[in-house]
Amino acid sequence: MKKRTTKAHNKRTPNEQTNKSTAKHINQNSKSNRTYAAAVTGKIEINAQGVGYVVVPGVDTDIKVKRENVKNAMHGDTVEVVIIRTSKTTQKPEGLVTNIVKRGQSEMIGTVEMNMNFAFVVPDNKSFTKDIFINEKK
Repeated sequence: MKKRTTKAHNKRTPNEQTNKSTAKHINQNSKSNRTYAAAVTGKIEINAQGVGYVVVPGVDTDIKVKRENVKNAMHGDTVEVVIIRTSKTTQKPEGLVTNIVKRGQSEMIGTVEMNMNFAFVVPDNKSFTKDIFINEKK
């Protein structure tokens, strides 16, 4: 059974983009807080492993975003990202998604898998790596 599921849009509009933003990144191993400034805005492309690459207009090098730093961003979203380090192996900047500016798609097509009190939607689009949970009331 196929069902169309709609994803809510972020309330922020593209006109409200900011050039500066602060984000706290918590290093899970050291439990220390770091503050980063100067967010950039671009479109995120997420591969099947969940790793994202943010393409910023006018910048030659894309920004790699590890799976744990993608947050709730989905393939095709316009996101704000802060640079947290430069990769030692690839020399690419690594980033952290701080905000979703605009959703890339508002509908998802997939298969609904029913369980006793809940369901999951398995998207047809394999680049979508997030689980879509539906509680029993929906």
